[in-house]
Amino acid sequence: MEALRFKVHHLGGRSEELIIETETIRIGSGAHCDVRLPLDQARFEHVVVRSTPEGILLSARAFDPPPTLDGIDFTETVLPPGAILHIHDTTIEISPVARAPEVPAADQRKRVKNLRPLVILALGIAAAVMMIAAKPRAKDTVDDAPAAPDLFAAEPATCPRSSAEAAESIAEAKLDLATIKRERSPFHAEDGVLAVPLYELAAACFRIAGKEEDERGASAAAAQLKVRVADEFRMHQVRLQYALKVKDWKMAQDEVRTLRDYALTAEASDGSSQHGGARATYAVWLSNLDRKIELTHGGKKK
Repeated sequence: MEALRFKVHHLGGRSEELIIETETIRIGSGAHCDVRLPLDQARFEHVVVRSTPEGILLSARAFDPPPTLDGIDFTETVLPPGAILHIHDTTIEISPVARAPEVPAADQRKRVKNLRPLVILALGIAAAVMMIAAKPRAKDTVDDAPAAPDLFAAEPATCPRSSAEAAESIAEAKLDLATIKRERSPFHAEDGVLAVPLYELAAACFRIAGKEEDERGASAAAAQLKVRVADEFRMHQVRLQYALKVKDWKMAQDEVRTLRDYALTAEASDGSSQHGGARATYAVWLSNLDRKIELTHGGKKK
């Protein structure tokens, strides 16, 4: 398996470098992604990268905005040498990690001989750890889960403009964006979470602009969508409980990651941070549960 180097250049000048060695590497805003981008830059899962005998294979999973290689849209392609991946305002350089030169066979045999006692010791420790991990655990349930947080701020939205003309302009822009996100929400759960405060902000600005009918429409859309998203959030909690009960670890891991995306999206979109502590606690618990399932059960069913 070939390790790949990702040099990520974010909007604003910040850069980071990641070296990842796994069969499938996901780039996107979802919590499960290996290369994590901000919500305003990438979809839940935007591009999938695989190292193949033919080269580095890139597969587009989202097209809003479409990912490009040196400005050219693609669906699935082998990465040309020196080409740069663009996702919205983020650029990513992808390259294989150079391997160290091979050690002569005689030196390898000598090194293996010297390391043999350490290997035996390490195997013994690993076997003991696996035996402990294999014992039945009482915590493969949600009994120790913190209370699920509220996804939406309790405080009413406040329009950032006081003049009627400016407020109406903001209201119309937020209403259009909220409608787009609501239409996407059946396919991307986080869009439903993001759309509710946009509708509420549009309603607040319509109120300043004196557009009472538009205010009522935006408020009604926010209220209806809030109920639907909250019901879906609770449904995923129930599905997680069921998956853990029947020991369907793959289903449990999927539900854990979906719930974590709900909580993290709500935290990112709520400027008040009234529920930030509860959301952060819940997201950390989900992350720990995800890691526990992966280490103990490998994401397998039973």
